[in-house]
Amino acid sequence: MRHSSQSFLIASQKTNVLSFVDFLNLKKQWIILVGSVFLFLVGFYLYQIFNLTHLNFLISQYQKEISKLSSQIKSSEIEFSKKLSLNALEEKMENFSEFERVKKIYYVQVFDENFAKAQK
Repeated sequence: MRHSSQSFLIASQKTNVLSFVDFLNLKKQWIILVGSVFLFLVGFYLYQIFNLTHLNFLISQYQKEISKLSSQIKSSEIEFSKKLSLNALEEKMENFSEFERVKKIYYVQVFDENFAKAQK
């Protein structure tokens, strides 16, 4: 019996040593797992930050382009309305027989201050 109790003690000591080694391996595996998850999260965070800054840059560029295009649209609308009003005025003027197009205008020079005097 002595022999079997000794072998039981040796076997239990071996299992204790094995369980301690397994515990160390398990601890190392958890450290590796937690470290890997941490590194992944840090990498994902950096990716999100870089992506956010890139999108903010694009938004500011698009806003500048939008403001430039809106000012061009306003100036085009004003120019179009001017041309439209001048064309409409020209058409109306052609309909009147009292007006005619002239090529040259001659001005009369008056040297006296009193060009027209009232008579009593």
